[in-house]
Amino acid sequence: MKCPQCGTHNPLGSESCSNCGRAFTRSRIQSPRPATNPYPESEETRQFPADQVRQRQAQSRPDVHVHVQQDDYGYDDEYAYPEAARRSRGMNCVTVLALLLVLAIVLVIAAILATNLFVRPRVEEALATNVGAGIETVVSEQISAELGNLPTGEITLTEADINQRIAEQGNLGPVGDLNVNIVPNGFEADLSAYGLDGGFSSDVTAENGQIQLSNSSVSGPLQYLVSAGEVERIAAGAINRSLAESGYRVEEVTLQDGVLVLTLAQ
Repeated sequence: MKCPQCGTHNPLGSESCSNCGRAFTRSRIQSPRPATNPYPESEETRQFPADQVRQRQAQSRPDVHVHVQQDDYGYDDEYAYPEAARRSRGMNCVTVLALLLVLAIVLVIAAILATNLFVRPRVEEALATNVGAGIETVVSEQISAELGNLPTGEITLTEADINQRIAEQGNLGPVGDLNVNIVPNGFEADLSAYGLDGGFSSDVTAENGQIQLSNSSVSGPLQYLVSAGEVERIAAGAINRSLAESGYRVEEVTLQDGVLVLTLAQ
């Protein structure tokens, strides 16, 4: 071993130079130290990386909402979007629902107004013009045939005669499929208008020399097109007009299935 100071050759393994006494130092060759991971993996990190990511994002960006859903292969497919955008989407949905609700209310109100202003008057006019005329004709014919000029007497009205005279009026306009029935307590009728079916029922009595219809009702969808009070007024008015024109008043009403008997007096 050569001394780097004086150049003297010394035996191998010498710790110092034999001439100048300089100590020899030996550098140790060390194996490279493995680099350390600044983020050591723990059991929780290895098992739940997505949860760790979401936790770090929540700490660093509280305004970001992380949405996780599974993809077609069963893995978590996550994406983040700002909280403001999420609130904006929610407000948009609420706005659309509110607009749809307002539109539905407007359409309902428009339908009601159209029914009251245009449809209902046409149905009631058809009932008064055609059905009322048919009832008047039946009553007048029976008074003429059964009483003549007698001061008192009875006339018999059958549901078959009433339905026949109504049918003879021809086109009933929006009213169709009309059928009148006489029952032990009054009138019943099945009819339709503008495709809506319904039924009418009413009690029949005599009061102050006239026919009175009471406890009337309209059932089914037809009740949106015609009122029970209007049908009641049309039917009772038709009978009472015929009686007044003939100079008679009603003393008594007798009802049977299919038959109405009126006791009249001048």
